[in-house]
Amino acid sequence: MNCRNGKRALAFGAAFTFIAAMAGADPAEAATQRYFVVDGTGSTQIQPLTGVETLVQLYGYNTGVQASANTPYDIEETNQNTQTFFLFRSTTTGDLGLFSLAGATVNGGYAQSSGSLTGLPLSTTLAVKDDPGGTLDSYVLSGSTFTYSNRSAPNKTDGFALGGLAGQLFSITSSIGPGLNIDSIRIATRQGGGVGYFTLSNVLPGGSFEIVASLVPEPATWGLMIASFALIGGTVKRRARAVSGAA
Repeated sequence: MNCRNGKRALAFGAAFTFIAAMAGADPAEAATQRYFVVDGTGSTQIQPLTGVETLVQLYGYNTGVQASANTPYDIEETNQNTQTFFLFRSTTTGDLGLFSLAGATVNGGYAQSSGSLTGLPLSTTLAVKDDPGGTLDSYVLSGSTFTYSNRSAPNKTDGFALGGLAGQLFSITSSIGPGLNIDSIRIATRQGGGVGYFTLSNVLPGGSFEIVASLVPEPATWGLMIASFALIGGTVKRRARAVSGAA
């Protein structure tokens, strides 16, 4: 599969944005980041999956089953009408990454996922692969805006992965080809020891959602904040008494 093939017209599309807002965050700070899915009707907290050394390890999945010996995750991809996104963090570099699986076409034809990537670092890697055992194509993308095109092979579940996104402000806008017949988008989340899914139904056509990152203060920071609030409160109270006495 070649991610440069195919520029066929898309019958419908969905725009979705992934934002990691804390620029320059190191792996230690990354542990305090919280990510939220915002779809216009509310927000749901999610956590990046961990335990993967490199993004290519995510290609160790088995299609059609819930568990694989080659991956630390229980990856379920049996619904042909669903596209799943995994937000993950490398255990070796702390890098944030994004991995996507698109269901196989129902009629055995080619399906296409394409889009643009904006605000990425000066250099990042886009890896595209067919089912396990297939060829992995890697591309180094440079610049502030990139385009990609991913053709899914007939009767296969294909995916792509982006790495090197830790602490970066980035967004991805994607259009889904008509062959996928996608009616639902899932965000993989960590639930206990396994993987759960936050499903965005009826997103297409034209729907959008965001994943937003924010920092949660450390316990020491909370202590300083509380002490500061107490000091401010005491100062205001004393000032109010002084004004009352003068009157």
